[in-house]
Amino acid sequence: MATLKSILLLSVFAAVGVGAAACLTAFLGPGLFSSDLGVQAVAKGAAPMLFLAVAMTIMGIAIDGAMMASRDFGFMLGTGILSFFVQAKLLKYCGSVQAILATCKFT
Repeated sequence: MATLKSILLLSVFAAVGVGAAACLTAFLGPGLFSSDLGVQAVAKGAAPMLFLAVAMTIMGIAIDGAMMASRDFGFMLGTGILSFFVQAKLLKYCGSVQAILATCKFT
């Protein structure tokens, strides 16, 4: 169990670090990618959801890897398929970038 604990601890640090980098890039650096003020405002508005989406993706990949290593592949496959259909249904109701990124919290 110590291995799973260390994997989760490392993935938390990686998720927070990479998520913070993505969030700060979207919040502080949209002018590097576009001179359009509307695009910059959308990027700044989506920054918090981008942090959550990136951090949760990293955590999900780490947990999936740990489950594969423990040979719990059937549960992982079923959960992945279910979350795909849930997110596909939720995306029909999204009207903004922030709403699209928010669907990652539920899957």
